[in-house]
Amino acid sequence: MKKTAAALAALLALTACAFEQAPNEAAPPSSSPPSDIVLDTAAEGACGKLDEAIELRNSGDSWDEIDAATAEIEAKTLALESSVEELKGIVLDSPEGEDIDESTARMRDWCVENAGSMEVSSAGASEEAVSHDGAQELISELGEADISCTGYEPVEGAVGAETRGSCYLESGEEVVVSTYASADDVDVQMETHRALGGEVHLLTGPDWTLNSADGGFLEAAQEVLGGTLVME
Repeated sequence: MKKTAAALAALLALTACAFEQAPNEAAPPSSSPPSDIVLDTAAEGACGKLDEAIELRNSGDSWDEIDAATAEIEAKTLALESSVEELKGIVLDSPEGEDIDESTARMRDWCVENAGSMEVSSAGASEEAVSHDGAQELISELGEADISCTGYEPVEGAVGAETRGSCYLESGEEVVVSTYASADDVDVQMETHRALGGEVHLLTGPDWTLNSADGGFLEAAQEVLGGTLVME
């Protein structure tokens, strides 16, 4: 049997649709952007299946069979972001005639180098969080738990947010606190951060976000406010 192509195609298909769904759970609409947890799960799931793919390919196969599956793989992976695209590229963009051992070795190297590049706290699970009426209320709640963020300054006319303000930790690190009209607006804010490039350090709730480069502060804030910690 031509097992190598099937194994690598399955690996890429897993990357594109590893939503870890429960039985009979409908897949998310293809038009919906993948969440951080989905992307993280997809990359980890693909890497987790790498050894299985290598074992299956030992029966021998050619890159021609892999090329035949390219269209289907491409359609399933286009919606995903850079970490998944990089892994897909290692297979689909391999030089013609490259030894398959070299390709799988490069895939393994990618998995090792990118392990943990998209960290989601508590193995991707979010702590229970509640809505808040304003940015200053969030900061006040942290203060009541002895997490100090002082010098609050409101931001008037913040684009996309209902309220936004900044406060400062003892280290001088700025914390930007925002509240939104809906969870959809929080998702838009997440995508905006990614589009700007650089690192993304956020604690997100149902209608609010805390943005700070201080990961320790965000972890402490999560214990008080709940929410999902995203470190990319």
